[in-house]
Amino acid sequence: MLNAEMYLNWGVHSSQLAYFNALLEENEKLQIGRVVFSSHEQYRIFLPALAKEVWGKMRSRDVFPAVGDWVLIEWDFADHQFHPVDFVLPRITEMKRAASSHKDEVMLVNVNHVGL
Repeated sequence: MLNAEMYLNWGVHSSQLAYFNALLEENEKLQIGRVVFSSHEQYRIFLPALAKEVWGKMRSRDVFPAVGDWVLIEWDFADHQFHPVDFVLPRITEMKRAASSHKDEVMLVNVNHVGL
């Protein structure tokens, strides 16, 4: 059973939660987590429902999460070194900077306040 209030308290937006609910109906092993660290396509992910942090790698190479992204992992309670990240929930906000390539670099997403 999904504890919507807990996720909302952790900062999941209601539209992201609705998206998660729709995917959860297809696969009840999914867990929602927040990317707290990113380096070389490896991600440290906090899973609020389990109060646990795990390492993850994207299953697909089409999307790369940024710090602050909410992602979905198919959780099987096995102690793997890396858990595949199945999906990145739609972003509510994002902070970018100009990059030397043709597109901007996403630095931080899904935040309400930033102090400089």
